[in-house]
Formats: sequence, C-alpha cells, structure tokens
Amino acid sequence: MRVQSDDFETRETMKRIKQVVLFCCLSFPVLTQAQTNWLQLLPPPFESISLTVSTNLFGTVSTNAVDPEPNGKVWRKPRKINSYLHPGAAWEMRSYPVTGGHGHQACYDANGILITKGVAAGTADFAEPYSHPLRHQEEDVKPFIRALQLDGNPCQYVTTMGLISDLNRPMMYQGRFIDMYIERRPATPTGTRPHQ
Repeated sequence: MRVQSDDFETRETMKRIKQVVLFCCLSFPVLTQAQTNWLQLLPPPFESISLTVSTNLFGTVSTNAVDPEPNGKVWRKPRKINSYLHPGAAWEMRSYPVTGGHGHQACYDANGILITKGVAAGTADFAEPYSHPLRHQEEDVKPFIRALQLDGNPCQYVTTMGLISDLNRPMMYQGRFIDMYIERRPATPTGTRPHQ
C-alpha cells in the first residue's frame, strides 16, 4: 500500500513539473516576444475616469463613466466589467490597436481610479482583442489562466460564442506564476495620463 501512495505522490509531482515546464516553454516565448519592445508603443492610460450618477423616473440609480476621450482615436470609451479575470475592477478601457496589432487594457475601481497592481489591474495585450480576438485568447488570456492554475487556483475558463469570457470561479491566490505574467504584461508600461 505504501508503494501505491509513493507512486501517486511521484506521479503528481511529475505532473506538476511538466505543467511548470510547459508553462515556461510555451507561454514565455509569447510573453517575451520581440523583447517586449512593443510595450513602448502602448498609450498611457488615464489615471482616473469621471463617473456620473443618475436616477430614472422609477427611482433606479445608475452609474456611468464619462468618456475622457470622446473624439479620440487612442482609447475606446469606458465600459462596466464584473469579471473573475479582474476581481475588484468595475470599469475598463481598451486602446485601439497600435503598430503590430498590440493593445492596452486599463481597469478602474468603482470610484474611477486606475488599478495599477495585482490581478485586478489591466494589462498590456500582445494581441488587441477587438481586432485579433483569437490571437488575444491564445497569446494573452490562456497564458494568464495557466499561470493562475499553476499558482494553485482551481479555475477553468468559461466561453461565450467560442471565446473566453470569464473564469468559472474566483481566483484565491496570486503567486509567482501570476507575478511572472504581470511582470511581462505590466499595467502601465508607458506611465499614466492625467485625468482630462
């Protein structure tokens, strides 16, 4: 009986080692592609966005974000988010693609303040999702989810119309693999812009 237990532990250890090697070998070539020079092409996000609160005739209160760049061609307008992929973020803005098809995601808290640290923060996207959704899924989202899993989070992705839309449960732990991912996908690689 002891041999079976040791065999199980050995198999589980080997399985974990293989997962780590696969993550490092398959994900990091994508994460470090072009020596990360592309990060310097990304537009800096706004430090904050303005929010307005309104009440309709039925007494329903709603909060809306004011587009800080209504006629701009750099950032799309803010939109509400409620996702396990960015827990704690209430709003996001995504840049239009820059040279090479890269993009930038900025996440904001419920008060409209830019989140710059941890998994709630937005990230630099090797593939801008609106123009390159499948490439974004393979080169940005799946490596992030794999890092979550290697850190011990029992998360799986949920798809909507064939694309990853969320996780099936909240993440519980941010460890070294997520830290490695965030290091290569920083929230503010080119600094920030003051609120307009």
